[in-house]
Amino acid sequence: MKYLIALLPLLPMIACADADPPAQDPDPSPGEPEPSPQPEPEPSPEPDEPELEPDEPEPYAVERTLPDTALLGAPRGMTQARSLIHMHTIHSHDACDGQPRLEDGLPNALCDADWREGVCATRQDIVFTTDHEELAAFEDFETLLLVGQGDQIIEEDGEPVASLLRCPDGHQVMLMPGGEFGVMPVGMRRHLPGDAQERDRLYAEVTPERVASFKELDAVVLQAHTESRGVDELRRLGLDGFEIYNLHANIDPDIREEFLGLEAFGFTEALAPFLVRGGPTSDLVILGFLSESGPALRAFDTLLAEGQHLVGTGGTDAHRNALPFKLPDGERADSFRRMARFFSNHLMLRGDRAPATARTALREGRSFVVFEVLGSPVGMDFRAEAAGDITEMGDRVSLAASPTLILARPGVFGLDVAPPMSLRILRATADGAVEVAAGDDELSFTPTVPGAYRAEIRMRPEHLRAALGDLADALIKDTIWIYANPIYVD
Repeated sequence: MKYLIALLPLLPMIACADADPPAQDPDPSPGEPEPSPQPEPEPSPEPDEPELEPDEPEPYAVERTLPDTALLGAPRGMTQARSLIHMHTIHSHDACDGQPRLEDGLPNALCDADWREGVCATRQDIVFTTDHEELAAFEDFETLLLVGQGDQIIEEDGEPVASLLRCPDGHQVMLMPGGEFGVMPVGMRRHLPGDAQERDRLYAEVTPERVASFKELDAVVLQAHTESRGVDELRRLGLDGFEIYNLHANIDPDIREEFLGLEAFGFTEALAPFLVRGGPTSDLVILGFLSESGPALRAFDTLLAEGQHLVGTGGTDAHRNALPFKLPDGERADSFRRMARFFSNHLMLRGDRAPATARTALREGRSFVVFEVLGSPVGMDFRAEAAGDITEMGDRVSLAASPTLILARPGVFGLDVAPPMSLRILRATADGAVEVAAGDDELSFTPTVPGAYRAEIRMRPEHLRAALGDLADALIKDTIWIYANPIYVD
């Protein structure tokens, strides 16, 4: 309801964006004289193609799809896997505008089709689904795999733990169930023991004991909506990691105001220009209200500085229940595809895409969050080198080995010349991150003190100027592109 109230001032614009294009004028009536033919104007000479300045980014087309991760680079033989973490389906009670089930009790097939089209069109490799306990606890675990015609079930030790969803173009998406419960276990291998009512009760608990029980299921146990959680609570749970960004928080009036210090309904003003036909490209709408989560990042750095090993993730938190209207491209503002295209978590797998390798990469923190609305990175690499040995994100290296931290400057898929970027290496402290190296090209830094060192890359997306139209000057600014998980120097 609070979303609908917030959108009331935009209703006239929403109606226009949702309407069909105006019909063409009909032919003149038989009784009316036909207009006299006008002489065709002389064709104007075609102007010469303007030459781009050497440093000016070339025109860039915003596609509704994302490139295959096989085209983005695989350092040191690892497999890169684009992943969504925190994704709801027809097994969440509040998904699909609150109607994940139809009146006859059957699943909402249209909403499910939108979900599948979304993860296929954006070429996700892995989706860690996170349904709420109100429905998920009452479903057989295999039902949560969303197996359809042409899909495959993946088993471990004779039990179904994941599924391979087959896309129309042959691409396959590996789905691994989990839940946005009291905490957020992802990649679960089975339900907790007990009947459905008992599971419903247990799943709602936020305790170290419950975290431990999910880890016994081999789940990676995260916390969602960290912006609204205290550091003391996060510290005691024994988590594998938590969200350092959550998309839902950028459009939830209560979270914006209470935890992010933003105007409660400020996102509606940012939405307005994207409702106008001929306005900015619809898939860039997140740039109007994208705001980093300062509270989550501070909690992350604080606990890293205390010695916890944590993975930071980006939470898509898609339900298809927040913005129930179409943008000028004819697609719902909050379609699963559109939200899946905004950003993702890229896992670096040691081995093929399989449930065990995916869980391990995520748990160990061999991953980075990338806002692919700005473009997909080619050659992203954050590592440490010491005496010829390589240490990856999430791993540890001895300070005595004099390691050098290296942050590559990625390219942008589809661009020969990448837009301006700023690269940073940061050391986690109890008071937040401290910048230890910065520049606009590849960074190298040799630590002199132990700690958890993570990296960020910001971009000034000049290549999106044409797609943003009149909003370009306001929205083209230094914007977070990549959060790389820490390397631990002991």
